[in-house]
Amino acid sequence: MLAAKAHGEDITDLVLLKLLPYAGSASNRAKGAWVHHAPSITSDLRKWYEADGSAYDWKSIGNSIFDFIQRCNNQPTELEQACKYFSELPHTKGFQAGFLTPILNALRSEEFLLINSKSQKTISYFTDQRYSSKLSCYPETNRAGHGLIQILTSEIDLSQKSTLSNADQFDMFCHWLVAVKKFSFSKSRGAQKSAEFFDEIPEEVVINSDCPFTSKTFDLLAELSANPKKTTYLARKDEFKRELEEPFQKLFRQIANQLPDSIKERMETERKLFARIPKNDFNHGGAWDFYWGAFYAKGGKRIEDAQLFLWINNERLEFGFYIGQYGSQQRQRFLKNCQDNREVLYSLLDESLSNSKIWYGSRANPTYFTWEEWLKSPGQLDIHVAISLPQKEVLETSTDELTPQILETYKLLFPLVLLALDDNPMPALAEYLEPDEPIVDIPPINPIYTLAQCADDTHFSAEQLDTWLRAIERKKQAVLYGPPGTGKTFVAQKLAKHLISEGDGFFDVVQFHPAYTYEDFIQGIRPKRVDGGLDYSIVPGRFLEFCKKARQCRDRCVLIIDEINRANLAQVFGELMYLMEYRDAKIHLASGEAFSIPANVRIIGTMNTADRSIALVDHALRRRFAFLYLPPNYEGLRKFHASTGYSVDKLVSQLAQINAQIGDRHYEIGTSFFLRQDIEVQLQSIWQLEIEPYLEEFFFDQPDKVKRFQWEAVKSQLIS
Repeated sequence: MLAAKAHGEDITDLVLLKLLPYAGSASNRAKGAWVHHAPSITSDLRKWYEADGSAYDWKSIGNSIFDFIQRCNNQPTELEQACKYFSELPHTKGFQAGFLTPILNALRSEEFLLINSKSQKTISYFTDQRYSSKLSCYPETNRAGHGLIQILTSEIDLSQKSTLSNADQFDMFCHWLVAVKKFSFSKSRGAQKSAEFFDEIPEEVVINSDCPFTSKTFDLLAELSANPKKTTYLARKDEFKRELEEPFQKLFRQIANQLPDSIKERMETERKLFARIPKNDFNHGGAWDFYWGAFYAKGGKRIEDAQLFLWINNERLEFGFYIGQYGSQQRQRFLKNCQDNREVLYSLLDESLSNSKIWYGSRANPTYFTWEEWLKSPGQLDIHVAISLPQKEVLETSTDELTPQILETYKLLFPLVLLALDDNPMPALAEYLEPDEPIVDIPPINPIYTLAQCADDTHFSAEQLDTWLRAIERKKQAVLYGPPGTGKTFVAQKLAKHLISEGDGFFDVVQFHPAYTYEDFIQGIRPKRVDGGLDYSIVPGRFLEFCKKARQCRDRCVLIIDEINRANLAQVFGELMYLMEYRDAKIHLASGEAFSIPANVRIIGTMNTADRSIALVDHALRRRFAFLYLPPNYEGLRKFHASTGYSVDKLVSQLAQINAQIGDRHYEIGTSFFLRQDIEVQLQSIWQLEIEPYLEEFFFDQPDKVKRFQWEAVKSQLIS
């Protein structure tokens, strides 16, 4: 990798496959991934991250991971600075200690401990601390782990002849304690863990300026807690709205936009998401001393359905899974499914849900329970699973840090929702945890299509084609323009075929027309029948669908826009005008979804200049495309008919005379009309039914010129 990077090669795929820890599935082994005993990745990393529709700069991510690992390996004393720098990069959010410490441990096992949920839980238990899985906290966890190893050395190093290091034996000890012994960490330290969960907030809090909430938010909730009356809320209603309700709802809707489709398909993410603070208590004037919202089962109700909730009071912010207090049917279904499938559920979800941050059971219960303990009796302990952040931690966290934390928690806990929704939840659960993979694990590679083959097929020189291809690569989008009959669409398809040659990409064709709109191309509202009524949801257009498919490919993907000039381009492209100029940028669409054009996407348009001159194309659009002119290809016509026996010299001469009379290169007659094996049989028909009507329209006020080029006047020169 060092050599490849030094030569300027793209090492992204190597980094993602060889330096991150994968599960030992058949598909992972087939693609050459680094299989590790403590995996953080089960299937395709890119698909996993991009499941919510977000775009990622994988090249920058790959380079940053490589630089981080190299720095830690070469200068282990700079671990803290390296972790801090990597964690603060805009494109590396979500890469936690479990992703990156296995390779550090493999390179320098004595300096760097492998930190996953098992070792994190063990270190936290024995040191009476709660360590985070964030990479920025890894140096502190690593130090604590090494200190613990020194204390436990006599217990861990059972044999003086052991070839394993103390660090490796500590990793084995953690695995034995959690996975084999299934030690209950709550028995002697539950009360302390509870105290840690709901710690008092120190007076000195460093408030993050990008936090969605402020100290005023919690002050207002504290007032409401001291006096939970409707009058308390109404007296400061505007402040509650500004400091609590509006930022809370904005945060929750941002999370809704990023949920994966597999969750959106089952959960209501748009309507009636938020509760009210005043109680509906028959005019007794009470008020809730907290505020909450929830994604709940479609067609259901927030107060009774299985839900992914967000909840805040004057002490903390909580997010997790719950079944509404009036949801007796769903509670019974959930409990039955847990009882019937307990062993399978524990096996499937233990790795993801055995997390010391997750609180299982009622808020009122001071005892900490593990995932395994809670799964045995969720009805007694309460169907409530959440992560709780104390006020201090909330205020120190930005929206950009808080959003993925809540989002990832919802992804982890959604299997619990499925247990409450389906009488037979296991098929849906299996599909969610391990979506169907293609029958072929390794994407098919497109056949070789060389530049020489492309030149033979298009009858343009390899030098000319190479010039066009370099322009397409430079601008990432180009327009083939020229008069009718010059083979623009055909050439575009052949160029696309060459661009995707020997890769796993694809090309697709869309044709513009005067009625084509932004809603067709980017996204728009489409009515759908739901439960006997109409639901107006935002549906992605052709380009968004194309980009979604392109993100699953590593190599170039080409979209051909035929007749690009026949639509109102400024209207159809919308925000795409910005993204075509700034290819590395991301922009929010009208729906609120963040979107960027994948780096492997190329766009080739075709433009008939007889319909609209290039001079009439919007200047802003012309600046974003390379414009490649296709003239009538007389030499290509000669090459084509070299094998048919038809002598084309007189035909070429006649076409040159006509085009000279036309006198405008944008309206000349091209040669593709005559690229037929049976040209001698079809020539009269082509001339009378295609060429003559075009000339009559162009020379509508010059009938003498039309007469000169009618079939009766030229047939003696064209027929051998």
